[in-house]
Amino acid sequence: MSATKPSNFYTACRNNDVATVAKLLPKLTLRDINKIESNGSTALHAAAFYGNREIVRMLLTRGAKRMIKNIHGNIPFEEAKTTEVKNLFMRVSEGGAESNNRFTAEKSSTMEWIFIDKDPSVYASFNRKSLLSCRTDEEFNRLCQGIRQYYINENGPLANEKNIDVVREFIDDAIKTNDPKLVIRAYTAETGFYRRVNKDLSQLPTHWSGTKHERNLASIMIFHPALQRLSFTGQTYRGMTMPSEELKKYIVNALFMNKTFQSTSKERDQIEVFTEPLGSSKVVRVVCKYLIKNTGTALDIQTLSEFSHEKEVLILPYATFKVKDIRKVTNNGDIITEIDMEEKSGENDDQQGQSVLENNMSYHKSHSYTSTEETTTITGNIIGNGFEKMFKTSHEKEKSDPSELAKLKTGSFGVKHNKHAYTEKSKSRESN
Repeated sequence: MSATKPSNFYTACRNNDVATVAKLLPKLTLRDINKIESNGSTALHAAAFYGNREIVRMLLTRGAKRMIKNIHGNIPFEEAKTTEVKNLFMRVSEGGAESNNRFTAEKSSTMEWIFIDKDPSVYASFNRKSLLSCRTDEEFNRLCQGIRQYYINENGPLANEKNIDVVREFIDDAIKTNDPKLVIRAYTAETGFYRRVNKDLSQLPTHWSGTKHERNLASIMIFHPALQRLSFTGQTYRGMTMPSEELKKYIVNALFMNKTFQSTSKERDQIEVFTEPLGSSKVVRVVCKYLIKNTGTALDIQTLSEFSHEKEVLILPYATFKVKDIRKVTNNGDIITEIDMEEKSGENDDQQGQSVLENNMSYHKSHSYTSTEETTTITGNIIGNGFEKMFKTSHEKEKSDPSELAKLKTGSFGVKHNKHAYTEKSKSRESN
């Protein structure tokens, strides 16, 4: 019996038949596009191998997966023979609203963090403790279902985001396989997803509730035991562009907490690509150098990213940092402000480390709901009183009110503990 022939789509990609590819591409699902053919390769492998530059560009723009290995164990990038084709796999700025400045906070840093006068670890600890648990397969599945059904569904708030179907496929596969690494792949893919997630997370100080589904991503990446092995400590870099007036807030010993995910790189050269010279004297370029000290703060996702050359380290939400030094340097005639930021060590570090240990010990490969983890939810008196006031002040002034933070530390906001927000019927934890 003869072997099955490759599909017409694959053949067109291999033969550089741009017209046929352009005709077929809109009709195909991502699974069709990413199909491993009978010869052990995908259409993207073939186009890259034969140097079909325009077809490679078309496939990548549509969202073809970059990390699928062929029968020879190579991803499409490794099959490319020319520099021109290899460069298509790099994440480059295309300008405009969809500029791919993943490693740069554009226009303002206040979307990413807030400054805190007193102990930021209390504020950060509260936010992390308010996240939903992710210790079992069932908890992971529930969190993914929340993202899929209420955040990235076909008629949901992200329905019109760029290549959102790429994200849906990753999340659907994560649900089927209970693989949290696919959630990271969904976040790192070059779609509109990660920008929208961080935009929504940045608004939570004034709109926070226990069921914001973008927070499910933080729950998975912070608490899933299988991701703890990716925990990173060390030095990373991120760029910023900001108004010169805003830079005045950055003084030595200033404390702040990040509200969003922050993409950083282990290589400074990677972030300097995203901090090109600016045309206005009122806007400054900044290179932030982070020193990550605590496990559970950041994940080294280089091996999971579709852009592994970027050597990405993802700083997770609700970490606290202190400004250690600020200086101006000259780089090829351009003035750049460098800010050294060091993660704050505090009384919560040991508790966080213990939580990670407990996660690793208590994770069950089971589909029965076994967690009695209590998570924080908002009650009516909080929304109407101090909690909303504190977050409103934080959002408007980019800093917290010390007196309100003191109430948070003593628990006087009346925060009540309830079971997992997605759980209709709770069960006791099974003994090991």
